Amino acid sequence: LIVCGQVFQVIFQADDRARSIFVVLVGVFVCGPLALAKHVGFMRHLAAISVGALLLLVGSVVWYWAKHGIDESVDVESFLLPGSGATVFTYMNSINNMVFAYNNQFNVPQLTGE
Repeated sequence: LIVCGQVFQVIFQADDRARSIFVVLVGVFVCGPLALAKHVGFMRHLAAISVGALLLLVGSVVWYWAKHGIDESVDVESFLLPGSGATVFTYMNSINNMVFAYNNQFNVPQLTGE
């Protein structure tokens, strides 16, 4: 929900109050009913949509990079070496967190069983 709120804030240039309202609405109207469902077989459609959204995100990033090129602030030191804060490896490490969170959701056994 936090990531959804941050994406909402960036896309719509919303302030913190609007982001908080969006997070609450998504929590109540999306996550709430999903948590109450006895059978979550319908979630395969939601999973397909989320994979499509990820592919759209990857495509958008590649398109933006192809159109605008690499930012001039990115050099070998800031990309690979740990001298200037976050490097590409820092961001790659966050993938572990996403995979862990996805694979350890409470409903994964039920989803794979259906």
